[in-house]
Amino acid sequence: MNEWETDKPGIKKAWYHLSYIDNDIMVFIEYLTASVERQVEGFTFELEPYQDIEDQKYICEKIGMDFCQALGQAVNRDGNTESLIIMLDDFQEIITDDVVNLVETILSYMPENVRMFMSTKGTLPGFVDKLALSGDALVVTAQDLAFNKKETEDLAADMNILEKINGDASYIWEYTEGWPAGIMFIYLYVRQSQGKLALSQDNMPHIYNETRIQEFLMYNLFRKLPYEIQSFLTGTALLEYLSADVCNAIMDIRNSAGILNYMIQEGLFVQKIEGRVQTYRYHSLFRRFLVGQLSDEEKKNRCTRIAAFFLNSSQKEQAAEYAILAGNMKILGLMLESVGAEILEEGKIQTVGRWLEVLEQGEELSARNSILAGIYYWKQGRKELADSYFERGMEKADQSDNRKDYVFGLKVETRIFQEERKYFEAEEILEKALKEKIKKYSYRWFALAYMYAENILYLQEEEKAVQVLSEIVRKKETGGNSLKTAEIKEEAEGLLGVLQMETAEDWNQEEEKLSTCFEKIPVSREIFLWKRLSAMEKSGNISYQILEEMLGKLNPVDKSGAYGVHCRILLGYLMYKKGKFIEGGKQIIAGMRVLEKRKYRICPMPDKKRICSRFYIMDAAGGHLQEGIYHLTAECFGKFGMYILETGEEIPWRTKKARECVALLLHMQPRSLTREELLSMLWEDEEVPKQEVAALHNLLSSIRKSLSPYGLGDLIQYQGKKYFLKEGYITSELPYMRRAAQMAKDGNTQEILKLKKMLQEFYNKSYMAGMDSPWARTERSYFERWIYEGLMIIARDTMEQKNYEEAEQWCSIAMKAEPFMEEPLVMTFQCFARLKDRKSLNMVYQQQKELMERETGENLSAYVVKAYEEALEECRRD
Repeated sequence: MNEWETDKPGIKKAWYHLSYIDNDIMVFIEYLTASVERQVEGFTFELEPYQDIEDQKYICEKIGMDFCQALGQAVNRDGNTESLIIMLDDFQEIITDDVVNLVETILSYMPENVRMFMSTKGTLPGFVDKLALSGDALVVTAQDLAFNKKETEDLAADMNILEKINGDASYIWEYTEGWPAGIMFIYLYVRQSQGKLALSQDNMPHIYNETRIQEFLMYNLFRKLPYEIQSFLTGTALLEYLSADVCNAIMDIRNSAGILNYMIQEGLFVQKIEGRVQTYRYHSLFRRFLVGQLSDEEKKNRCTRIAAFFLNSSQKEQAAEYAILAGNMKILGLMLESVGAEILEEGKIQTVGRWLEVLEQGEELSARNSILAGIYYWKQGRKELADSYFERGMEKADQSDNRKDYVFGLKVETRIFQEERKYFEAEEILEKALKEKIKKYSYRWFALAYMYAENILYLQEEEKAVQVLSEIVRKKETGGNSLKTAEIKEEAEGLLGVLQMETAEDWNQEEEKLSTCFEKIPVSREIFLWKRLSAMEKSGNISYQILEEMLGKLNPVDKSGAYGVHCRILLGYLMYKKGKFIEGGKQIIAGMRVLEKRKYRICPMPDKKRICSRFYIMDAAGGHLQEGIYHLTAECFGKFGMYILETGEEIPWRTKKARECVALLLHMQPRSLTREELLSMLWEDEEVPKQEVAALHNLLSSIRKSLSPYGLGDLIQYQGKKYFLKEGYITSELPYMRRAAQMAKDGNTQEILKLKKMLQEFYNKSYMAGMDSPWARTERSYFERWIYEGLMIIARDTMEQKNYEEAEQWCSIAMKAEPFMEEPLVMTFQCFARLKDRKSLNMVYQQQKELMERETGENLSAYVVKAYEEALEECRRD
């Protein structure tokens, strides 16, 4: 207003700061008159004629009308005044109806060139709503008045303090939430301080304590409130969000909804949260002030009550945070036991880890919370620590005969084994529990037996799964959980029916009958579709229309189980066989991507592996399925061959040299070859033909004739006097194997681990097998050396991770690649020693000993024998 007054001297401002003494009509009109007299020349208003009037309603009407008439005449006479603004500040001080009615009357008779501004820290008088609805008043809320970030910086610049805060007012703006008074208090402190201030999120509380904000809130607001409201404010200050039910519970009252509405109406630093029903929060600075009014003991007691409330609500995560603030480990432990596993599944791993750390510092973990800690550390990749907590939790549950937590632990371990593709291990622990730990035909037996049946389906042991499910369906439950057992039996019966289905007269009708089963047991739909596709393939009666319909019934590939993924691949394969190359290829690629991502080791379609692998390699190499062209895949490891992906047909080369020429050009990519280079490399070990140019032209003509039927006659390009293969037409495993070899040579473990799939697929296949040209032999030796080293890098890494089973598998692969190398053999001994598998240790030692004697006529070295004996001793120690 002061700035405006400077810019517009013709607009006068009569500022009237109200207080409690202004609740008398005569006092109010006297001080209002004095405020106007200081601004408008010649204005006077005598109060004496009104002093003897007793009718308050009449006096309000009479004074208001006469005051406005005198005011209008004075403003019109004053040549220096264009208009007048009357400012009524702190209107919340007015609590009598008489003064409120007088102000309403003045507004109704207000001259055209006079306006009134009212400011209040509470509720505006009721007549303002009527004026706003009619368009005669504008209401500006505290939220509207809050500064934005730019305005906060502009104010700092106007006060010449922007440099003192290093040109950054963002922390002040965020901390005060744009509250003008809060910003002003901090800026006044900054202006009075010496030197520059390095503002940060951490030092804002210190600056807040140095300002007069707390004093302002205490004396201008808090102490003026009724005691009931003061108690409510301090009692609920620790709540981040407020709702009536929470406040009622912790304050032990029933009228919180009314108090919250009152505070909203009075503008008491309470804000309603958008998008939440009847949920509020305190302004951050006001909340800090309120919390400061509580003693440490009061904070602890309040937090305990809040935590207890949230423990019995749907917001159990809040219970944990308030339990930590209260130091109440009992509530924290109960909360974790209740929903800790669910919260971990939501991906809030670090949060649960923090809770567990706090809990373990305060008390010993219960059986369930020990198992929960195992889940946490497993998700963190700290397997050894996870196993320790699992073992501790299972032991506590077993010793206390806590079957509920024991079964919980078994389920957790089973799911972990399944995610790690250790289906046999999962089968083993479930079998042991069903035989030794769990009372047969109790509710928990039925739950574990059903999980066992699901697990062995991962191993495709359908007959065994059928036996288990049949027993679940037939037997009666012996405990007191008949309703839950009935649910398990119903699901088992549905899954059993699907597994036993081989064919159907009307598959659509069967699908309709099983719809309820599909809803309850998602895996049953995938198995059903698998059965139907298998039956369709077996009968040879394949309809593309039905395939399209079945595709629409599959879950999205990333949400499919093992059967669903294999179902998609088989469906794509059948589409491919029906001549729908693009559509089928896309489904195969989608399924193969998931197989790679989840690292499934089970493939129910070994007869289709070659076709599926070609699609996968094409996709991995960045190739795209396109209409109107043939797609070529080349196999460089093993016997060189080039195939039409659409049909699976191999390109029939007319001569051995034609095959070698294409292989050489593929081998040299992305480099191109001159005529002389091509001739010398093709006939490096042979005599170059006398008519060498003619021989080369005849060779290239022969290759084009082999490719022309597929529209690929221009595959070999000649440009700039050099030969090369047309880019983007051929995909192969070669680029990946070259990268794997280079990474092994560089010792880059992380990149090698990304290429495990390729190494596992091609380690036992020679590069360009059967081609004896020097370029092929040289590259073959290179690959053999560095592929072996890549296998050993993976073996060493898995050994370091203490994943001895997988490490042994990679050592075994490395031994197949290089049978007489000692390192993988010694590492194999060490793996079996850690696994306490003496039988396998002895078997590998004996096999390698016989191999050495048979192939070389020599014995195993002393180094290898010593390693075997040490491993054998380690096995015996336990």
